[in-house]
Amino acid sequence: MTGKFGEQSFYLPERTSDSSEDPGFAQLVQRVETWDDSSDVIDEFVEGYSKQREHWEACAERAKSLIEEKLVDARDVNKEEILAKVTSRAKENRSVFEKLKLRNWQRKEEEGKKAYQSVAEINDDLVDLAGVRVVLYTPNQAQRQKVKEILIDIWGTTIDEKPHVDSRPMKKKDGARNIYVQRHLGYQADHYRTPMPEKYATRGYRYSRGDRIEIQVVSALGHAWAEAGHDVLYKTHAYGRPTIAEQRILDALNGLIVSGDLLLEQFRESVTKRTVEPWEHVDQFNNFLRQSDILERNDTDNNTVTHWEHFSPPAADILFRFLKKVDKNFGLAVRNELKDLQYPLAPETKLQERLRRFRPIIPINSQFLTTFCIIEHLLPERQLNEKPDLARQCRIMMDAFILLQTFAGGPEAAVIYLNNPKVNRTDTETTGLNAVLGDSQRERCLAGADVSFLEEKLQSAWAWFEKQASNPKSICGLLFRLAEMDVPAQELDNPRRVNDLAIGALPRVR
Repeated sequence: MTGKFGEQSFYLPERTSDSSEDPGFAQLVQRVETWDDSSDVIDEFVEGYSKQREHWEACAERAKSLIEEKLVDARDVNKEEILAKVTSRAKENRSVFEKLKLRNWQRKEEEGKKAYQSVAEINDDLVDLAGVRVVLYTPNQAQRQKVKEILIDIWGTTIDEKPHVDSRPMKKKDGARNIYVQRHLGYQADHYRTPMPEKYATRGYRYSRGDRIEIQVVSALGHAWAEAGHDVLYKTHAYGRPTIAEQRILDALNGLIVSGDLLLEQFRESVTKRTVEPWEHVDQFNNFLRQSDILERNDTDNNTVTHWEHFSPPAADILFRFLKKVDKNFGLAVRNELKDLQYPLAPETKLQERLRRFRPIIPINSQFLTTFCIIEHLLPERQLNEKPDLARQCRIMMDAFILLQTFAGGPEAAVIYLNNPKVNRTDTETTGLNAVLGDSQRERCLAGADVSFLEEKLQSAWAWFEKQASNPKSICGLLFRLAEMDVPAQELDNPRRVNDLAIGALPRVR
């Protein structure tokens, strides 16, 4: 019996997701006698399906569009873009016919089962009339998990995950001839099944009760293997039994595909670690700086010139703590900032251009200038939260002054900056700032002791810093906002903080 449905090529392997349903690679290529396993029930089902195939195509296309919409700008847990291609299909009439004949034979071979008795029975058994494939180009676990989250976001709890096909090699029976024993697993994918809800109906897709979708998530290499081998291995009605040589070639290719997927996954993880995996320790950041090509260039004599000197250990330490606060403590973020500063070619011009945005300008130490410019670019808007207690106010202001003298290259340069007439302050504010800079009770205040006699002075100093923070051209305001984020020049206890702040008292306004 040849059947009455014409042959059509089809790219998605007609393999079910339950191992109990799938006869396995070796069994499929041996089973060529399915021509006699048709029935009137199968003919009736396929004839009805052929009239509805356009509907199933629309159903698959709608599912595809839903997934594609969610994939736009989607990123996995490593902040990596999801590199994928989505395809859809409805099963060809001939594919349905051949699969049902094979399933009919399987049912008769299984103990306690009978051949198909009704169209309704076939409809319950055949779950992949409409299918979607998500082809991942970097198929690591993070990418697969993100696709799964997208599917759940679209279909919710109705989606049912199935294990991928695991076609184990069959043992060669004694005396059997011309049987190839498969060495590698067959087609592998993550399978999901879900009903299509009525809410996703559109002008192009009219909902019908019983609509359902099978979704496969597969690697690009696995997709290519399936494309190459499917017609030969699963369409014996068209091509006849594949030879042992053909089976061996495809089996070997499958082994290469599995190895290729592992290498792609390892490669993706390596790139992820280098580019977007967060650093937890400053040593990791320093290693990145030492190994980064963007801090190296060749001069006119082809000698390598490095810019590592732009990051002294204290500068790198400040920048690392800040990057952690703003969730930019990974390679790609820092690399993008350095590129924006024209590294490795001519960063000096760009750095000075950034610095000239401030008035008055402070001659920031060259080992701190890149750190300062990156912080200035990434510093978030100031959050107007409830005013902190007196002890925290005192610590923040002291840290802001310590940061100032650190970036300026010492307390003398910081004093010159603060005494610039363009750094406006009243006599009352100067009295308050001097309390922060030199009052003997600062250590007690930092410890939370009662120093209410200092409150008026500290409040006037705090008001001055808040005015500076609202001025986008104030370096003091920028460093105050940095201190508010708990990014000090270095980790200091209270006595060391008092000792390290060496700016001294400021003169009254003339």
